[in-house]
Amino acid sequence: MIPKTPVKKRAMRVTIAGLILLVVAYGLFAYSMPLPVLAPTVVLDTSASQSTNNFPWPANVTSEAALSVNNAGVLAVHGGQTALPTASTAKIMTALAILDQRPLHIGEQGPEITISAADVAAYQADLAAGDSVVPVVAGEQLSEYQALEALLLPSADNVADILANWAFGSASGYVTFVNNYALSLGMHDSYFSDASGLSSQTISTAADLVTLSSVAMTNPVFTQIVSLPKANLPVAGTVSNVNTLIGQHNIIGIKTGNTPQAGGCYVVASSETLDNMPVSIVGAIIGAKDLGAALAQGESLVQQAEKVISVSTIVHAGQVVGEYPTPWSGTYKAVAAQGIELATWAGEKPQYKVSLFSSKIPISNGSTVGKVSVILGQSEFSTYAISGQRFEAPSFWWRLTHPRL
Repeated sequence: MIPKTPVKKRAMRVTIAGLILLVVAYGLFAYSMPLPVLAPTVVLDTSASQSTNNFPWPANVTSEAALSVNNAGVLAVHGGQTALPTASTAKIMTALAILDQRPLHIGEQGPEITISAADVAAYQADLAAGDSVVPVVAGEQLSEYQALEALLLPSADNVADILANWAFGSASGYVTFVNNYALSLGMHDSYFSDASGLSSQTISTAADLVTLSSVAMTNPVFTQIVSLPKANLPVAGTVSNVNTLIGQHNIIGIKTGNTPQAGGCYVVASSETLDNMPVSIVGAIIGAKDLGAALAQGESLVQQAEKVISVSTIVHAGQVVGEYPTPWSGTYKAVAAQGIELATWAGEKPQYKVSLFSSKIPISNGSTVGKVSVILGQSEFSTYAISGQRFEAPSFWWRLTHPRL
């Protein structure tokens, strides 16, 4: 006779099997739940406000002035920034507009401009009025490059009008173009009524002139011409740069201006290397007593900038910029992929901006998880934010015990 399994033992086996199946089903359910998405927290202080008026202006800078470093936009201003007559610093806009419409590359002379009888008559009228001119004769041909030399070095008012008519068909066509162009650059306090700057209705601020000149100095042909101490023209012969500070204190440009209505104006640019970083400075003086005063103030401005500006590491490579907290492995770090170095002066406060992604896991070490930016003036300098280590997924056991997380 075969012994029968007790009913209690069979029930126990069924219960154990059921429990095993239940545990397996629960484990499969827990493991099938989607992995959590990590939400970041920014830890780099982004609350700092940028200072724009703490530059230590030289004592002799008494006129309206502005300063930019490395094309970061206007970083410091002096005075009320009231729109004033620009005198011949308006020729910076003239040259930039010409190069916009008729681009040149380094080494190119560009098309020829034939001098007309009307151009000669205008030259004679300007000469009689005591304006800044270069002599021209009917039938003379100036290349575009030579005309720009005449415009920017001896500051020829007559050539400003010749170029405007040549490139835009008329003085009114030029005026319409350059005022729209000025607005596109953010020069909201400027108006250009002529190409030479003789008109007292051609007005700007030091800040707007710095904005304009920073753009102009990115054009290699413009930069090459304004750095020349002299040039040779077909009829005028050798002409000299009225910017007599060229070559001093690393000065490489840009343009002077002087009329009874404007007083003295000077836009100055310098270039040097600090701690292996090229550092460019653009400053503007407007509304000085006379040209001599404007040149002296511009010279002092450049000298002061060279003394106080230094290269600083604003964000270090590997610096922690954010965190991804997890309930299973502590906190993962987001770090800057590369350092950000800027040329600034003591007390200048850049603003930080950090954008981090909510990230699915796992994430390998060095993966991009966002962006780190430093904002200085109107410029933004950025590097990637990356994972500082591998962001691990939770273990099976952790997921089994936390099925809803």
